[in-house]
Amino acid sequence: MKKILHVAFDGLGNGGIQAVIMGIVRNLKNDFNFDVLLFTNERRHYDDEFEKYGKIFRIPTRQQKSIIGKKIDYYTRFFKIYRGVKKILKENGPYDAIHCHNYFESGICTMAAKSMGVPVRISHSHSYSLHMHILYKIYTAFLKIIINRYSNVKISCSSYASSFLFYKKADTIIINNAVDLSKFNSDNYDFSNVPRFSFIHIGRFGEVSKNHSFLLEVFQKIYIKQNDARLTLIGFGTPHDEKRIKDKISILEIEKAVNILPHDTDIPLALSKSNAMIFPSKYEGFGIVIIEAQAMGVRCYISSDVIPKEVDRGLCTFISLKNNAGEWADIIINNLNEKSTERKIGDMSGFSWNDIALKYKNIYN
Repeated sequence: MKKILHVAFDGLGNGGIQAVIMGIVRNLKNDFNFDVLLFTNERRHYDDEFEKYGKIFRIPTRQQKSIIGKKIDYYTRFFKIYRGVKKILKENGPYDAIHCHNYFESGICTMAAKSMGVPVRISHSHSYSLHMHILYKIYTAFLKIIINRYSNVKISCSSYASSFLFYKKADTIIINNAVDLSKFNSDNYDFSNVPRFSFIHIGRFGEVSKNHSFLLEVFQKIYIKQNDARLTLIGFGTPHDEKRIKDKISILEIEKAVNILPHDTDIPLALSKSNAMIFPSKYEGFGIVIIEAQAMGVRCYISSDVIPKEVDRGLCTFISLKNNAGEWADIIINNLNEKSTERKIGDMSGFSWNDIALKYKNIYN
């Protein structure tokens, strides 16, 4: 069988990109041999499962504590990644394809793969951002040249994400982020007692990408007007990330209304107990969790600035990040009060793994 190396972004935590990788592997494990490259030594949510299918390789980033140290590491690890990928390909190949999910650094990996004769070199864009400081823009402009030179297959989850990583005239393949509809199946749950103002957010506890600070400010405004409102946060991050969120909750005095659950929580069950998702993301190429939420009948209030309209399966309300927290809260409250309490399920056509897996199979072959 042909051999494929996936290159993850960071590790195999319970996130959107990781869900895409695992979905591909689960659905095509009988057609291809898969290995994966990670950039952390930590064992996370999907590590044990992936080892049933193939090998895990690691090129860990330095564990810098300071923000400056992390930035220096980011801008100096080009050759570490290049040499590491070449070594993995040489010692464990030959590989028929490399499938990179690590944003701009995918160019480094596909360049190494080209030097090792890997015929199919895929860069996969999963995100989009409007917010980049000048040094990052300069460095990523350089990496963008490499991506478009050495990647001979360019995949994107949306037109937004495509423009972020690839040239405007690039021949890009748009593939939806699929959902396991056997898992996110509303028929398996009872929604009869779900409160109108029960909110949920699912996403990595990063510094800025999922915009947790603003999310909590929005919820506080809702809570002031609807004291029966509740918010569930599900995700993972560093101890620093989690402390930052807990401190914000304390400052806003909403401890009694917010519940933080671990990343390995039963997501479909948590969605079944929620009526709405607040998702004011600053960086997003698609947002697979928004599709999963709609599959479970959860209404979604999401940022219009970076999240593509393709995610709307009938239950999305787009709100600009230019609106303040109070304006977000008013829009959400008014919208929910206007809607029937009857659970409506989003249109999931085009998001089944049965259809999406075939597209990847054709690309690998």
